[in-house]
Amino acid sequence: MSENTRQNGQAPAVPLYGTAEELCDLAAFGLLVTGPDGHVLQANRTLSQWLGYNPQELLAGKRFTDLLTVGGKIFFETHFRLLLRVQSSVEEIALDFVRKDGSVLPALINGRQQPAADGQPGLHFFAIFNATERRKYERELLATRDLLRITLSSIGDAVVSTDADGRVTFMNPEAEKLSGWYEDDARGKAIDEVTVMVREDTTIRIENPVLHALRTGEVVGLANHTSLLSKDGRCIAIDDSAAPIRDDRGVVVGGVLIFRDISKQRATQKKLTEAQALAQAMIDELKRSNEDLSQFAAVASHDLRSPLNNVMQFAQLIDLRYGDRLGDGRDLMNHLIAAARRMSALIEDLLRYAKFTSDISVATELTDANRQVDTAIEVLEASICGSHATVTHDALPMVTLDPTHLVQIFQNLIGNAIHYRGPEAPRIHIGVADEEGMYRFSCADNGVGIDAGYQAQIFEPFKRLHGPDRPGSGIGLAICKRIVERAGGRIWVESRVNEGSTFFFTLPKVSSAG
Repeated sequence: MSENTRQNGQAPAVPLYGTAEELCDLAAFGLLVTGPDGHVLQANRTLSQWLGYNPQELLAGKRFTDLLTVGGKIFFETHFRLLLRVQSSVEEIALDFVRKDGSVLPALINGRQQPAADGQPGLHFFAIFNATERRKYERELLATRDLLRITLSSIGDAVVSTDADGRVTFMNPEAEKLSGWYEDDARGKAIDEVTVMVREDTTIRIENPVLHALRTGEVVGLANHTSLLSKDGRCIAIDDSAAPIRDDRGVVVGGVLIFRDISKQRATQKKLTEAQALAQAMIDELKRSNEDLSQFAAVASHDLRSPLNNVMQFAQLIDLRYGDRLGDGRDLMNHLIAAARRMSALIEDLLRYAKFTSDISVATELTDANRQVDTAIEVLEASICGSHATVTHDALPMVTLDPTHLVQIFQNLIGNAIHYRGPEAPRIHIGVADEEGMYRFSCADNGVGIDAGYQAQIFEPFKRLHGPDRPGSGIGLAICKRIVERAGGRIWVESRVNEGSTFFFTLPKVSSAG
């Protein structure tokens, strides 16, 4: 800038780099000028390069429509030319050009018409923009939209989308089926008209979750006990959720409602609830029955023991006073006394079994099986010493079982091994092994064994395989079975006659989480 220019306050002249024709040739878009008959009068270098022509080739008799696809020619003649004549300008019309090699160039065209002096159509000026990338993005966007629509149409849940005003813009087939509305009929209608929500128990209408999501901008979680009133009058139990749809600036531009028919699940849940109530009623009734049985057994045993004790006392008095005069009758009297004693023991066992059966409590505390085995051995010390028995056991685990019940199991199994011993001194071993989720306990002996035909019967109440020469009432193993099964395990025996027996029972392992 010269000193003179600065003093006059005038802006300096901007230098023009090249002529106007050169600037047109170097423009980032195509420029084309045609006459009234459509022949190309001028084309810049950019457009020529895009189309693969030498500029002179375009000026050698080419018409504008010669450069368009068939569809482009039809659109230009029926619409574009008329719009130029009426409006003198047209903005961003999509037309496809055909390159010299036959390939297609997607383009956006702005057109201007310069009327002739007589008012007739004159020169046409076209600015042409390469829309290849834009068309690619549009195709990808359409493909994504179509894929999304196909996906939403194929999923099992019902999907309804709305605009920011809560008016329906999309419904998938499942939403059509449940609501009774077709998408074409529902589009543009208020969401709470198309999907009417009510409380399942009262059928009182409630706010559509999409409207809440649009108003608060928050996701609305699955509702409980909601029903949908369909257009055809059906009332369908549903789970529903809604969320706002936001644009890239975070502005809420719509909402989406997702729901599913849970009528079958709700019916199943109702049946399950009814079954649970019935089961609880049966449990309560069984508990009352067991309590009644326990009370009856206690009363019955008391009422039976009184006359039985009288029989034993009178029999003993007769034997004491007149035994020397009874002769052979004294043996009969001794049998009578022994039978009365066995009857008394049987009554006691019956009372014990009934009392145990009525107790339905389940233990939750941990029990050390080693201590309970030792307790059982102490209780049976006299029998063990008298039979010269040897009782050993492995290191045993902690189990969730009432300590008294576990002592009962070990006491019965060890006691039976002593009672039903063979000619040799009893050798009894308590072992344990790991099974999946269970402990398998064992009690092995070298006794007389059990015939295979009776191995299941011995766990039933009062089932005995031997005569009165062997003690017991047959109630012990029955109690063991009830204890083990109530704890979630099972009990069984493996045995051969004269080769000893091994009793097994399983108990659940203690959970590591507990």
